[in-house]
This record gives sequence, C-alpha cells and structure tokens, in this order.
Amino acid sequence: MLSTPGERITDDDIQLYLAAVSRSQELLKAQFPGIEFHVILWPNQNVPQQRYVYEKLREGFRRAGIPFVLVEDILPGYKENRMPYILGPSDHHPNALADRLLAEYVLSEVMHYR
Repeated sequence: MLSTPGERITDDDIQLYLAAVSRSQELLKAQFPGIEFHVILWPNQNVPQQRYVYEKLREGFRRAGIPFVLVEDILPGYKENRMPYILGPSDHHPNALADRLLAEYVLSEVMHYR
C-alpha cells in the first residue's frame, strides 16, 4: 500500500514504491523461473490526490513492463459503490465476495485455469 498518513504522497514516494514492486518481480522471477508477475491495482480512497497517484502508478507499471489490472475491472460496480466488497464503513479491507471474485479472476485470466 502506498500511503503516508496525514502526508501528501510525493513523486519520490511513487518512484520508491515502483522500484520495490519492480525488485520484487525480479527476485520472484529469479527464484521461480517461468512465473508470471501481475499487480492488481487498488485505488487508495484515503489519499486526497488519489487520481494523480493512481495515474502515476499505472504509467510506472506500463513503463516497467509490469502487467497490472485495475480492481474496478474485476469487481463489478466497484468504481460506483465499493460497499459490497469491503468489510464495513470503518474497515475497507476486502470481504469474502471480493476475495472470491479476485481469486476467480486470477485463476481464469492469469493462470488460464478454467
């Protein structure tokens, strides 16, 4: 998660995050040759400049050649109303429905298991 509570996320924060994800990809591919590395990108609802950060992350993943998918492309209606997919108003972690849909996506679209 890219977050600095009470602070503005800077371009340096974004670059550090992208570097950490890129390095994670390198290490995993070295340890497990032939694996695929994908990112499921969630918008951070608690960051005031969310759209800017989201676009910078998308651009950074594209530039680094890291495959990614937006969570709103997996969870139907998430962009309009995320309540069906979170534990509750004060706990925004994914609930069982979100977990199931995300797992189904990974199985069918990443692992090509049907």
